[in-house]
Amino acid sequence: MNKRCENLVAYFENLHPVDVTRMADFYADDAYFCDPFNEVNTLAEIQKIFRDMFAKLQQPRFKILNTYLSEEGAVLVWEFSFQVKFFRSYDYVIHGNSVLKFDAHGKVHYHRDYWDSSAELYAKLPLIGALFRGLRRVFAS
Repeated sequence: MNKRCENLVAYFENLHPVDVTRMADFYADDAYFCDPFNEVNTLAEIQKIFRDMFAKLQQPRFKILNTYLSEEGAVLVWEFSFQVKFFRSYDYVIHGNSVLKFDAHGKVHYHRDYWDSSAELYAKLPLIGALFRGLRRVFAS
């Protein structure tokens, strides 16, 4: 793994609320970010998403499981663990991956997260989860 990617992986695996301001070390000012809930086009908006994550979740943590590099970018395979502040008795784990593209200065200018919000999040929630699991059984072959 190259140094740029090693530093980015270490940043995400050790991310705390105070570190969100350091995101500028890794992301371009006009970086694009997209996940199942957000689509934004500036570093400031990406930082807001991460600040909101820390405000709404207990103990959010990224663990990077694999990294695949190319000249233009990387794919990070990760798991994200957390507790929802009002459902503290349950630990959630989401599995997904991030496709990253770097600009000429080595900063992330494209970050797209892929994960299944219905299976990884909604199906695990109290009450709503029972509905999603039931629907999955109905539509499974």
